[in-house]
Amino acid sequence: MSLHQSQPASAQVVLRPAAGHAPGAAEVTAANVAQYLPQAQSAAAVQQAFRDAGFQTSELVGNSFSITAPPDRFEEYFGVRLDRDASAGLRALQEEGAAADELPLDRLPGWVAAPIQMVALVPPPDFGPTSYSGFV
Repeated sequence: MSLHQSQPASAQVVLRPAAGHAPGAAEVTAANVAQYLPQAQSAAAVQQAFRDAGFQTSELVGNSFSITAPPDRFEEYFGVRLDRDASAGLRALQEEGAAADELPLDRLPGWVAAPIQMVALVPPPDFGPTSYSGFV
């Protein structure tokens, strides 16, 4: 399905915990949640890097924030081709033809990529309006 370049796309940037704890290693509770949060200064620098690259960013919530831009900005910055799947939403097409829900980090500057765990293309919800297009 073709992309509408005038409609913005969105992805979720998930940051690595400052303490080095991997999500899923232990149950996250109110008592230990701080161990899973990213370093504030690093998170702010990554958000600014995305803004400087032409993305809108949301506020940091927990360990992640969203980025929004036209699909061609995603394609240029991450070095991928995007496609929209009716059931899976926005997908990144790999060189070998497979589609992925995560954007590759290898084209990002090292200091930007280092604190990022993943940049996820979020699939459409399994409920709600049926006209969801995978775009914000």
